[in-house]
Amino acid sequence: LGLVVEEWQPLHPGETVALVYSKTKDSRPIEVLATKFCEGLHLRGATPLATYAQNAFAGRPAITQNTFGKGEAYYVSTLPEPKALAGFLDERLRARGIVAPAKADPGVELSVRRGNGGEFLFVINHLPAPARIAHPHAALALLPGGLLLAPLDEAEGALGEGARDEHRDP
Repeated sequence: LGLVVEEWQPLHPGETVALVYSKTKDSRPIEVLATKFCEGLHLRGATPLATYAQNAFAGRPAITQNTFGKGEAYYVSTLPEPKALAGFLDERLRARGIVAPAKADPGVELSVRRGNGGEFLFVINHLPAPARIAHPHAALALLPGGLLLAPLDEAEGALGEGARDEHRDP
């Protein structure tokens, strides 16, 4: 990871700390809030992408990137607000051409497994409420509005031409 965590500090419930992203698409710093905890990092090869803007960690790295060979590693030393964290992760995934196999509500896990028998999509609704998935493959693509999963429900099905999707009730 190219860093050492020197110290760790929990934040009080409701307490926030500001972070400043210095490396953004348009080169303008962006400030976001984070909660739960802070870590004091000592960099050993990693590059800071965001720093703490306040408290005892002000000016120290909060989010880092390190490269090794063809690989990259990111370290997030606090819990940024959900929208900021989602944006950070989406940006990294898009840059690598990684896309979700389907569109789903937040809280729905999508996983594709590949093997000799073909490709299979597994869908799990981790929420205590119904969730929707719009699926571009096979039978689910024929359902107006996609598949509605009951709370804590799951579905699985084969992907690809001529594949048949199945839904299993819990």
